[in-house]
Amino acid sequence: MPNCGNKITGALSKLSPVAYEKYNWAVFSNPRRFTGVLTFIIVCLTIDCNNFFLKALYWIPPDHEIMKFRIFMWGFAALATAKEWHEYISNPNHNKLGAFAWMTFYTCGIEVLMVIKAGRHEKLFDFSVFPWFVYLIWACFATAIFGGLYFSYANEQKFRTPLEE
Repeated sequence: MPNCGNKITGALSKLSPVAYEKYNWAVFSNPRRFTGVLTFIIVCLTIDCNNFFLKALYWIPPDHEIMKFRIFMWGFAALATAKEWHEYISNPNHNKLGAFAWMTFYTCGIEVLMVIKAGRHEKLFDFSVFPWFVYLIWACFATAIFGGLYFSYANEQKFRTPLEE
């Protein structure tokens, strides 16, 4: 009986990438890098939250085709956006964002504006009903962000070479 494993492995190897790239985000290497990674995280979380807000505000059922297409679209756009954003914040000679990153930021902004407009009409944003511990959690997040910013600044100062000064 012939060995089919080699034929399958050979066929699948044709679909693999030519080279693999390792991404090192180095979040705490300097404040610019920290704010760049933090911006990317906030945009990604905003896109995820917009999914739920848009479903609730516009009464779209969770299994509707529009929502499936939206998640599918964001899933593939996120791959290209992450690569472009990493290149933008990592490479000092790379001073332009790519098309996917611009599309992601603009589309996220438009979705946020849609949520704000519909949320104001539905009176969704009433911050007076939050319990005290929600404000405490936000204060802890703000403290952690400022702590990370300070830590990244301290790392930049510690690893700065005498030629850079």
